Amino acid sequence: MRAMHLALGCGTLLVPVAAVGQPNPPTYMTIPLVGEFGDQIQPQGLRNAIALASTRHIHNLVFVLDSPGGEVWAGREIAEILKENDSGFTYYFVVKRALSASMWPLVWADHIYMSPGSATGAAVAYGQNPSTGEVNVDAKFNSAVAAQLASMNEARGRSGAAIRAMVVREAELWVWHDPATGRCLLFDHKPAGAAYSTAFLRDSADTVLTLTAQEAIDYGLADGISDEAGIGSALKIADWISMGKSGQNAMRRASDNIRADKKMAEKRIADVETGFKTASRHLTDAREADPENLDVWYKETSGLLTPETQRRWRDQTDAALRAWQRLSDDLAAVRDRAHDAETTCAELPGPIAELLHSRLEAGWNPDDCAAWMEEAISTMKRLRDERGRYRVDGR
Repeated sequence: MRAMHLALGCGTLLVPVAAVGQPNPPTYMTIPLVGEFGDQIQPQGLRNAIALASTRHIHNLVFVLDSPGGEVWAGREIAEILKENDSGFTYYFVVKRALSASMWPLVWADHIYMSPGSATGAAVAYGQNPSTGEVNVDAKFNSAVAAQLASMNEARGRSGAAIRAMVVREAELWVWHDPATGRCLLFDHKPAGAAYSTAFLRDSADTVLTLTAQEAIDYGLADGISDEAGIGSALKIADWISMGKSGQNAMRRASDNIRADKKMAEKRIADVETGFKTASRHLTDAREADPENLDVWYKETSGLLTPETQRRWRDQTDAALRAWQRLSDDLAAVRDRAHDAETTCAELPGPIAELLHSRLEAGWNPDDCAAWMEEAISTMKRLRDERGRYRVDGR
C-alpha cells in the first residue's frame, strides 16, 4: 500500500492513504427487483449487475424485492442466473412484497429480511386454461412447480411445505409451536399424535397461502426485519458499505432497452399488418384496372379497334401498370418491414420474442405476398406487350 509521511514532533509517522480520507471500498451491491417480472424486472439487468459486481470484487448482493409477480418465465430465468452464480456471491433479500413469480428468485436467498408490513406468497403459476379447461393438466404443472421451488427452499434450510401451499391451491399448511424449542414446525398435513394437539390449520385446500412479515419470521422463512442498510448491523458485518445505484442503474437500463425494443417491434408489426391490408386492397384495384375489362369497339369487317378504343386501351393499360407497380411497391415494403420486425423481435427475451413473432405471423401471409408479386410481374409484362394493341384478336 502506498504511504505518505506526516511529520509529528521529532519523528515521522507512516500513514496509509486510506486513513486520511480515501473511502473504504464498497462491500455490497443493492439490486432492486421492483415491479413486474418480465417488465420492470428483466433477467438481462441482473446479468449486467452481477457482472459489474464481479469486476468490482463485491460478493454481497442485496435484493430489494417488491413485486406483485408477473411473468413466470422471467422469475424462473432470474432464479437460474442466481443458481449459476451461487458459489461466488451471498444473496440477501429484503422483502417488501413477494408474490407469485417472486418465489423463483426468493428461494435462492441465503438470508431473508422482511420490511414492516410486507407479505409473501400466492405463487400459483398456471391457472385454468380458458380455451381447453384442462384443469388436471394445470394441476400437474403447478405440482411440478411446487416440487421444484420447495426443493430449492429446503436446500436453503427453509420449509418446503410453506412453498407448496403458496403454489398449489389444494395444499394445506399446518403449524405447530414446539414449546420445548419455541420454534414453529410446518407440515403439509395435520400431524398425528397427542403432542401435536395444538397444531392449527394456517392454510386450507380452498386458498393460496400468503404470509405476513411476522409470520414469515415465526415460521423460519425469514431472518428478521430490516432494510438493506441495516443488514450489516443485523449480521455484525463491519464496514457494510453500499456500491450506490450501480445495481439499480443496470436493472433500469435493461428494462428501458427491452421496453424500447418491444415498442419498436410492435410498431413494425403494426406497419406489416397495415401494409398487408393495403396491398390486399391494391391487388383488387389492379385487377379491376385491367384493360381487358373495357368494352371494345372494332370494325366487324377488319377486326381493327376504333381509334377511340385504341386510345382508351392505352390509357387504361397505363392506369393498370401504375396500379400493379403500386402493388409491387407495397409488397416489397411489407417484406422489408416484416424482416425488420423479425430482426427486432430476435433481440428480445425469448418468451417476449415468441409472443410478438406469433402476432407478426397472424398479421400477414408471406405466401400470399409471393404469389401476388409473381402475378404483378407477369401481368405487367403482358400489359406492356399489349399496350399498342389495335385488333380485337390481338396485335
